[in-house]
Amino acid sequence: MTNTKKVVFAKLFSKPANTKLSKTRKLKLSVVAELEGNYDYFEEVYNEASYLAYERFDEILDEIADFQAKLSIEVDNAIINGSAKYLEEEAEAMLERLDKLETGASDLGVDPSDLFDNYQEVKRMVESATSLYVDFVEKYKEVVRESSNGLATFLSKQNKKK
Repeated sequence: MTNTKKVVFAKLFSKPANTKLSKTRKLKLSVVAELEGNYDYFEEVYNEASYLAYERFDEILDEIADFQAKLSIEVDNAIINGSAKYLEEEAEAMLERLDKLETGASDLGVDPSDLFDNYQEVKRMVESATSLYVDFVEKYKEVVRESSNGLATFLSKQNKKK
Protein backbone atom coordinates (compact mmCIF):
# COMPACT_ATOMS: atom_id res chain seq x y z
CA MET A 1 0.00 0.00 0.00
CA THR A 2 1.18 3.42 -0.76
CA ASN A 3 1.85 5.89 1.94
CA THR A 4 -1.04 8.08 0.85
CA LYS A 5 -3.51 5.23 1.22
CA LYS A 6 -2.12 4.36 4.66
CA VAL A 7 -2.52 7.95 5.82
CA VAL A 8 -6.06 8.21 4.48
CA PHE A 9 -7.13 4.90 6.04
CA ALA A 10 -5.45 5.81 9.29
CA LYS A 11 -7.35 9.08 9.45
CA LEU A 12 -10.67 7.49 8.53
CA PHE A 13 -10.61 4.51 10.83
CA SER A 14 -8.26 5.32 13.66
CA LYS A 15 -10.47 7.76 15.60
CA PRO A 16 -14.04 7.18 16.78
CA ALA A 17 -16.69 9.26 15.08
CA ASN A 18 -17.45 12.65 16.59
CA THR A 19 -20.83 11.86 18.24
CA LYS A 20 -21.00 15.19 20.05
CA LEU A 21 -21.40 16.99 16.80
CA SER A 22 -24.16 14.70 15.59
CA LYS A 23 -26.03 14.91 18.95
CA THR A 24 -25.80 18.69 18.86
CA ARG A 25 -27.18 18.73 15.37
CA LYS A 26 -30.05 16.42 16.41
CA LEU A 27 -30.85 18.64 19.39
CA LYS A 28 -30.87 21.72 17.25
CA LEU A 29 -33.10 20.08 14.67
CA SER A 30 -35.41 18.90 17.46
CA VAL A 31 -35.72 22.43 18.88
CA VAL A 32 -36.41 23.81 15.43
CA ALA A 33 -39.07 21.16 14.87
CA GLU A 34 -40.71 22.02 18.21
CA LEU A 35 -40.68 25.71 17.39
CA GLU A 36 -42.19 25.11 13.99
CA GLY A 37 -44.76 22.72 15.43
CA ASN A 38 -45.89 25.15 18.12
CA TYR A 39 -45.59 28.42 16.23
CA ASP A 40 -49.15 28.45 14.86
CA TYR A 41 -50.73 27.98 18.28
CA PHE A 42 -48.38 30.49 19.91
CA GLU A 43 -49.19 33.01 17.19
CA GLU A 44 -52.92 32.43 17.79
CA VAL A 45 -52.53 32.91 21.55
CA TYR A 46 -50.36 35.99 21.08
CA ASN A 47 -52.72 37.59 18.55
CA GLU A 48 -55.75 36.94 20.74
CA ALA A 49 -54.06 38.49 23.77
CA SER A 50 -52.97 41.46 21.66
CA TYR A 51 -56.47 41.94 20.25
CA LEU A 52 -58.04 41.75 23.70
CA ALA A 53 -55.43 43.95 25.40
CA TYR A 54 -55.25 46.67 22.78
CA GLU A 55 -58.67 46.64 21.14
CA ARG A 56 -61.59 44.58 22.40
CA PHE A 57 -61.27 45.17 26.14
CA ASP A 58 -61.22 48.93 25.45
CA GLU A 59 -64.38 48.52 23.39
CA ILE A 60 -65.95 46.47 26.19
CA LEU A 61 -64.97 49.11 28.76
CA ASP A 62 -66.63 51.76 26.59
CA GLU A 63 -69.75 49.59 26.27
CA ILE A 64 -69.81 49.01 30.03
CA ALA A 65 -69.42 52.74 30.69
CA ASP A 66 -72.26 53.54 28.27
CA PHE A 67 -74.47 50.85 29.76
CA GLN A 68 -73.68 51.92 33.33
CA ALA A 69 -74.42 55.53 32.44
CA LYS A 70 -77.82 54.55 31.07
CA LEU A 71 -78.56 52.36 34.09
CA SER A 72 -77.28 54.99 36.46
CA ILE A 73 -79.68 57.52 35.01
CA GLU A 74 -82.55 55.06 35.36
CA VAL A 75 -81.59 54.10 38.92
CA ASP A 76 -81.06 57.74 39.88
CA ASN A 77 -84.43 58.66 38.42
CA ALA A 78 -86.07 55.82 40.33
CA ILE A 79 -84.46 56.81 43.63
CA ILE A 80 -84.23 60.59 43.32
CA ASN A 81 -87.26 61.39 41.21
CA GLY A 82 -89.31 58.26 41.82
CA SER A 83 -92.05 57.83 44.33
CA ALA A 84 -91.27 54.25 45.44
CA LYS A 85 -89.05 55.59 48.21
CA TYR A 86 -92.17 57.00 49.86
CA LEU A 87 -93.95 53.63 50.09
CA GLU A 88 -93.62 53.24 53.87
CA GLU A 89 -94.96 56.72 54.62
CA GLU A 90 -97.78 56.40 52.11
CA ALA A 91 -98.74 52.97 53.47
CA GLU A 92 -98.93 54.41 57.00
CA ALA A 93 -101.08 57.29 55.76
CA MET A 94 -103.37 54.89 53.87
CA LEU A 95 -103.62 52.67 56.95
CA GLU A 96 -104.81 55.66 58.99
CA ARG A 97 -107.39 56.47 56.29
CA LEU A 98 -108.55 52.85 56.18
CA ASP A 99 -108.92 52.86 59.98
CA LYS A 100 -111.11 55.98 59.76
CA LEU A 101 -113.16 54.38 56.97
CA GLU A 102 -113.61 51.18 58.98
CA THR A 103 -114.64 53.13 62.09
CA GLY A 104 -117.11 55.23 60.08
CA ALA A 105 -118.49 52.19 58.28
CA SER A 106 -118.92 50.41 61.61
CA ASP A 107 -120.78 53.41 63.06
CA LEU A 108 -123.08 53.34 60.03
CA GLY A 109 -123.43 49.57 60.18
CA VAL A 110 -122.15 48.99 56.64
CA ASP A 111 -119.25 47.15 55.09
CA PRO A 112 -116.27 49.41 54.22
CA SER A 113 -116.33 47.89 50.71
CA ASP A 114 -119.79 49.42 50.24
CA LEU A 115 -118.33 52.88 50.80
CA PHE A 116 -115.01 52.47 48.97
CA ASP A 117 -114.88 50.18 45.93
CA ASN A 118 -111.13 49.48 46.19
CA TYR A 119 -111.19 48.82 49.92
CA GLN A 120 -110.05 45.16 49.77
CA GLU A 121 -107.29 45.88 47.24
CA VAL A 122 -105.95 48.88 49.20
CA LYS A 123 -106.08 46.92 52.46
CA ARG A 124 -104.09 44.08 50.83
CA MET A 125 -101.56 46.57 49.42
CA VAL A 126 -101.13 48.32 52.79
CA GLU A 127 -100.64 44.99 54.56
CA SER A 128 -97.89 43.96 52.13
CA ALA A 129 -96.26 47.41 51.79
CA THR A 130 -93.62 46.87 54.48
CA SER A 131 -92.45 43.62 52.93
CA LEU A 132 -92.47 45.18 49.47
CA TYR A 133 -90.46 48.17 50.70
CA VAL A 134 -87.82 45.86 52.26
CA ASP A 135 -87.59 43.96 48.95
CA PHE A 136 -87.35 47.26 47.04
CA VAL A 137 -84.47 48.52 49.21
CA GLU A 138 -82.63 45.18 49.06
CA LYS A 139 -82.94 45.01 45.28
CA TYR A 140 -81.71 48.60 45.00
CA LYS A 141 -78.68 47.73 47.13
CA GLU A 142 -78.02 44.68 44.94
CA VAL A 143 -78.14 46.84 41.81
CA VAL A 144 -75.68 49.30 43.34
CA ARG A 145 -73.38 46.47 44.48
CA GLU A 146 -73.45 44.75 41.10
CA SER A 147 -72.92 47.93 39.13
CA SER A 148 -69.88 48.84 41.20
CA ASN A 149 -68.52 45.29 41.51
CA GLY A 150 -69.25 43.78 38.10
CA LEU A 151 -65.78 42.72 36.91
CA ALA A 152 -64.03 42.69 40.24
CA THR A 153 -64.24 38.91 40.47
CA PHE A 154 -62.05 38.44 37.40
CA LEU A 155 -59.55 41.03 38.59
CA SER A 156 -59.30 39.56 42.09
CA LYS A 157 -58.59 36.10 40.63
CA GLN A 158 -55.82 37.56 38.46
CA ASN A 159 -54.24 39.34 41.44
CA LYS A 160 -54.19 36.09 43.44
CA LYS A 161 -52.18 34.36 40.69
CA LYS A 162 -49.33 36.88 40.97
